[in-house]
Amino acid sequence: MNPRPVSATVACGYRRAAALTAEHGRTYHLAASLLPRDSRGAVYALYGFARFVDDIVDTPGDGVTDSARLTELDHAETLLLSHLRQRLEQIETTDIVPDRLHRAAFKTE
Repeated sequence: MNPRPVSATVACGYRRAAALTAEHGRTYHLAASLLPRDSRGAVYALYGFARFVDDIVDTPGDGVTDSARLTELDHAETLLLSHLRQRLEQIETTDIVPDRLHRAAFKTE
């Protein structure tokens, strides 16, 4: 199955996520490199988001209060959910049917 084309902005985001993973999660990056090429971007993106949230929680001695950290976490959650909702609204049956057929044909569920 060929990967779906993405915008230049999204492609740039995937490259940044891969670079972040390579720099800060070397073993994670190595493990991801064993996956099929078209699956790696999602793995790098997940690592990038987890690192973003981890940095909010774990940055020591920066003078940020727990309340401010919770506010930042709420904001991160809002951003994530907003993007997910937008994407779900854009998905049409024509996007889903080929995926379902592929999964059924190759029993990838």
